[in-house]
Amino acid sequence: MVFMKLNMVNLIYLAMGSLGIFLALKLFNGGVSAVDKKDVISYIKEGALIVDVRTTEEYASGHYQNAKNIPVDQVESRIKDFGNKEGKVVVYCRSGGRSSKAKAILEANGFKNVVNGGGLSDMPEVK
Repeated sequence: MVFMKLNMVNLIYLAMGSLGIFLALKLFNGGVSAVDKKDVISYIKEGALIVDVRTTEEYASGHYQNAKNIPVDQVESRIKDFGNKEGKVVVYCRSGGRSSKAKAILEANGFKNVVNGGGLSDMPEVK
């Protein structure tokens, strides 16, 4: 009976730990919440600079309409390409991870209006 109890407790801890890891990875990868999606749509409607932070090859295989390609590993060295630090910027990549990193770099460099659009498939069609 003690063995069974111990295993049940271990299973509960394992489940809780797995859930914690899943949530942490989702956060780390820059998942786009409903609030972020509203911001993305609003920013695009207001003429935000849309930046695809994937590689040049990924960008060439298909990208969001009017998006500028600045790979995440070039964001810091190309800060001037993002324009006014008060301007609105939407960054996206394949899944949201690299765009999360790009957003953090831009904010560390004084940009105040940056949203993570997540992955290309998360980007809304805005007319």
